[in-house]
Amino acid sequence: MKHTIKEVLELAGGISVDLIEAWPKTISRQFGGDPGRGYPEILQNSIDSYDSSVPFHARRIEIITGVKTARMIDYGSGLSPHKLQLLLTLGGTDKDEDQNTIGQFGVGFASIFNPKLGTEWVKVTTKCNGSVVRMTFIVEDPQKPPRIKVDYPKEKIKYSTCVEVKFNNPYAVKKCMGSMEKVLEYYPYAISVNGKQYESAWRRAEKQKAWMFQESYCRGFITSQSWYSNVTLLCKYERVMTMSVDGFMTGGRNMKYNLDDMENVPYVPNTKIVLNSDYFNLTISRDSFYLDYNWRLIKKDLEKTLKEYLGNKLDGNPNKQVVLANQYILRNEIKKYLRSQDDKAPLLVRKLAEAKVYQLLGDRRFYSLKDLFKKISTDTPLYYSVHKQNLQWLGGQFKHDFIVLPEHCHAGGGAPDFYGRLFGSVFIDVVNLDTVSSDPKKLQDLVQRGIVKEEHLSPKIKIVGEKMLNDREMRLLAEIGKLLTFHKVRQEIARNLCIPIRSIKPVFIDVQKTGALVSAGVLSSDGIPLSDNVISNFVAEQKSAQPSTEVDVLLGLALNHPFIKFLVESENPYRAYYSLTFVAHELALSQRLLVPYSQFYHLVKGRIAGGIRRALIESISPDKKAA
Repeated sequence: MKHTIKEVLELAGGISVDLIEAWPKTISRQFGGDPGRGYPEILQNSIDSYDSSVPFHARRIEIITGVKTARMIDYGSGLSPHKLQLLLTLGGTDKDEDQNTIGQFGVGFASIFNPKLGTEWVKVTTKCNGSVVRMTFIVEDPQKPPRIKVDYPKEKIKYSTCVEVKFNNPYAVKKCMGSMEKVLEYYPYAISVNGKQYESAWRRAEKQKAWMFQESYCRGFITSQSWYSNVTLLCKYERVMTMSVDGFMTGGRNMKYNLDDMENVPYVPNTKIVLNSDYFNLTISRDSFYLDYNWRLIKKDLEKTLKEYLGNKLDGNPNKQVVLANQYILRNEIKKYLRSQDDKAPLLVRKLAEAKVYQLLGDRRFYSLKDLFKKISTDTPLYYSVHKQNLQWLGGQFKHDFIVLPEHCHAGGGAPDFYGRLFGSVFIDVVNLDTVSSDPKKLQDLVQRGIVKEEHLSPKIKIVGEKMLNDREMRLLAEIGKLLTFHKVRQEIARNLCIPIRSIKPVFIDVQKTGALVSAGVLSSDGIPLSDNVISNFVAEQKSAQPSTEVDVLLGLALNHPFIKFLVESENPYRAYYSLTFVAHELALSQRLLVPYSQFYHLVKGRIAGGIRRALIESISPDKKAA
């Protein structure tokens, strides 16, 4: 009986495929042009010949090579008549709907006929319905499908299927086995090569007592290594790629390259994770890779595994950076645990909450988040300072229990506002002493709650008496005072500062900050800094903040300011006009809760300076303008 490759494949919808035309392209263009990669495809078929109920370690396969030959023997179920028929059809497969099999597309067997291998013939000997069938595929023209010869040997065979390939050169055998080595590394099957049992990464991991895991959608192991943690991703034990854990968690898209990429998966450095799943549907592009919904389920499995792994690895003296990084990642779970004190909380969460990694100002002992949670008073913020640059804020005159001095976290790239988000999640009410001086809303909140007294935010102001001034300084005050007599100038100042001003007089002042937030440029007529019921930088309150009657105010100019010193020494007859920017600066600073150099400060400063400049232009005479 004559057997040939089927020439036309009829598909649903009246579509037909010319298999003879497709043959040369299929056998030569698979696997990136690597001809040896076709031989592992035969190994996949041997693995798939076993029933899915047979455990991996029991799937026995033997590979035997000669100078120009390679044989592969399995002890699975053999080939049914239907499967034998599929060998005659390019693209024929019965495994495309089976998650338990490796092959899916039905073109793997054909790849062994790649012309670069110099294949002469392939013999497939198998058990079929109690009989032995041998199909020989004889290559007569490398660019055309092989001629097929079928016979039925009478001898009995101990194996189920044997696929033997004969090449016309020894190089082809080496090429095939080189590709086989890469595949065998992660195959957990009982495979021997020329009589020697191959030791896979799985077997080595078991011997090294690695952390082995089996979850709903994935299986794998975790071992130690000396560089950045990574994931070797396998699909049906075929290596797909190796990437970092954060790369796997984000799918390589929109990465921040810090701990925010980890989502809810623990940071575990210096580990190697081998992860296999039979459920990946993976599309690889030039810039990234795309995974279907199963990817989310696999991420959940990895999250669970790493939490268990790290929970068992953290000991009584854990790496502080690892603890901090994972406190950040799992901050919401830690918050839930501290509020419930549930002893059934995950081991990792309990260990992170109880790890003593924080020091307090003036205390050499170390404390845990749990300790701080118990130690802090009700309605009192948790104060912390990473940079330790403002520990004497307001001279310590604010309500507090303690100040936490955490170390900077650089593990995993850290994260923006690391402790603001960590402590903010766990304690909710927190104050960063490094930045509180530049946070008007926080300052307002602290004042309203009685945590900070208003007077402690005010600088101490001392007016320098005229008797203490020299002639140059007195002349400068007179020149600036003349500018401030213009009605429109006063009007601009009043409008921008929300103060109904009757008169404004310049004076020199000495500002003693002693922890104060801003210098006071505008004073009452008796030299007291204007209170917040007169002036505020909180825009929403400005209308209600205005007093009902006009007031007389003083414009305080810091005598030791470099620009004022320059003006005092200047002989320029128009030096007072150059002081406009400085006047605007001082007037903007006069808003007692306005933070210097903040966006709102610059807005107010520019607004006042522009208004004064326009008012002066309108007020001075044409002759003086020309001068």
